[in-house]
Amino acid sequence: ETRPWWRSLPWATRGDIDAFCAIFSNNLANMLVGTSILSGLGQKIIYDRIIPGIAVSMVVGNLWYQAQAMIKAARTGRTDLCAQPFGISTPGLFAFCNTVILPVLVKTKDPELAWKVGVLGNFVQGVVEVGLSLIGPQIAQLVPMVALLGGLSSIGVSFLLTGTFQGEAAAPMVSLAPFFLMMMALYAKVKIPKVPSSMLPILVSAVAAWATQHLTVGTLRDSTQVVDWHPARLALDALGSWSDTLPYMGVIIPVALTTSVATVQCQQLAVAAGDEYSLRGSMLGDGVATIVAALFGSPFGMTVFIGHPALKEMGAHVGYLWMTSLAFVLVCFTGLASVCLAIFPIEGLNVILLFIGLAVCADALRITEPRHWPAYILALMPGMCNWAIEQSQALVALQCASIPDGQTQCPDPRGTDPRTWGSSPDLVGLWILGQGYLVTAILWSALLIFITDRQFFKAMVFALVGTLFSCCGFIHASELFLPWRGPGGPLDLHWRLVGGYL
Repeated sequence: ETRPWWRSLPWATRGDIDAFCAIFSNNLANMLVGTSILSGLGQKIIYDRIIPGIAVSMVVGNLWYQAQAMIKAARTGRTDLCAQPFGISTPGLFAFCNTVILPVLVKTKDPELAWKVGVLGNFVQGVVEVGLSLIGPQIAQLVPMVALLGGLSSIGVSFLLTGTFQGEAAAPMVSLAPFFLMMMALYAKVKIPKVPSSMLPILVSAVAAWATQHLTVGTLRDSTQVVDWHPARLALDALGSWSDTLPYMGVIIPVALTTSVATVQCQQLAVAAGDEYSLRGSMLGDGVATIVAALFGSPFGMTVFIGHPALKEMGAHVGYLWMTSLAFVLVCFTGLASVCLAIFPIEGLNVILLFIGLAVCADALRITEPRHWPAYILALMPGMCNWAIEQSQALVALQCASIPDGQTQCPDPRGTDPRTWGSSPDLVGLWILGQGYLVTAILWSALLIFITDRQFFKAMVFALVGTLFSCCGFIHASELFLPWRGPGGPLDLHWRLVGGYL
């Protein structure tokens, strides 16, 4: 007798428990780090809108990939399938937080508007991903994989790795040992039996934090103030901020593109482990879950995760997905996320992000042919420029905040004031390279790849794309504009950039 599809795989195994610990802790770390970055939005937006929206999208995405595995098992008769892991897109999270939401918040001082721009941007990202599910494989053939992965790695090395390590280095007793414990487990394969490799560093960090009073009972007591019922609700009011969101399409669309490429990567990893799932179905699942996240107030995109082969080796099937869904509903709808952050230091959770930053770059380099290494390295540079801009702006903003009102006029570090970015050619160049950095990374890396391979016609086509993008502010500018109506000021080089690309 043929089993129905929903009974084609076991709903819970010992391997699912191990996989749940790894995937839940990874996603929890992503969520807590992301909301910590956005703490300026205020607790009401974070705990009433963003975090519940994440829970809804986690449920939708996990159900999607659980059904995908079970339906395939029913059709093929296989009982050894492992569903693809799913969760928050880490590179997309950092890109949206640092180059979309925070700039709007600093510029407008309006947390509600900054949140709405992030949500609408996430909605656009999801729609783009759904569209790419129809033509994703063809796009992956037109644009060199190294260029696409190089854009992803530019986020990995700048924001996930360098930016995260800044906070880690400020608390070395809480962060350094857990980081190298994670590296030992994942790269040297040194593990404690029956203890998930991602949990031990977090536990060690928590013990160190409480022993050194990095975390205190007072902090834990304060965190319970937001423990309450926080049900998810639709955020349709956030989908009307188009005029404020358009300037950031140079980040939103490339994030959607690189997320889709990462889905291709993850699907290929599953194929290599013996579980061949539909690429189009996987890309569609990511897009649908991201749209759901936006509709319920989350600015964080969703995607399948790297790590399927490891979960399959643990003996996981589909149980870890529904376990993760239930855990997220519990944590996100009750406000317990704040308690988790008071018990486990953010530095301990960050070690997972550090590993992801390293893994994104290392995996991309691993599949890159040696003759294309220069193109891969070139793709890292625009992201580092954007990171440097963010650091400079944060420093100037802190200095300006310390000056008493009326004593002196402080320039806006995020504006085009000639006293800041327009004051020297080096700073102008830094600003130009950092704007629309994801697209720039993909374009420049692709150009160098085609030149290296002596495919000069394709190089010319990509140069023309760079010409088109630079003449309207899609790259090398902080806002979109019509070619004949540039933004003006010392940072307006769009006609010179057009000439450079031509």
